[in-house]
Amino acid sequence: MTDQNTYAPSFRLDGKVALVTGASRGIGYGLARALAEAGAKVAVSARDEKALADLAATIPGSFIVPMDMRSVASINEGVARVEKHFGRLDILVNNAGLGANHPALDVTESDWDELMDVNLKGLFFCAQAAARGMVARGYGRIVNM
Repeated sequence: MTDQNTYAPSFRLDGKVALVTGASRGIGYGLARALAEAGAKVAVSARDEKALADLAATIPGSFIVPMDMRSVASINEGVARVEKHFGRLDILVNNAGLGANHPALDVTESDWDELMDVNLKGLFFCAQAAARGMVARGYGRIVNM
């Protein structure tokens, strides 16, 4: 049985560049650590810059890219920064997401709009921004959570 505190995967990604959205905590945090353990150069993204700095301190050579998945401009700028910093982007892990933190009967239109902006619009436009370079280079992987 694998130790729950390890992030070491059983595969290698040496030399690959990965961007993980929603990396400040939870699954995204673990995925960023696992990709780094597998040898990937990792860019971490979220809105919480303090949490990203804490994560980046545990991943040598990682790159912090604050992004707001509700904003297409922020997404495009973030992906461009990763490509400029590392020279390319090979793997996008589209992990950022949110849910209503109260009963469905209490969800407002504003709550719904934010949920759709992050979980659907943000996911799509982040994949689109990453895919542009991937298609041009003839290689890339996008994982949508």
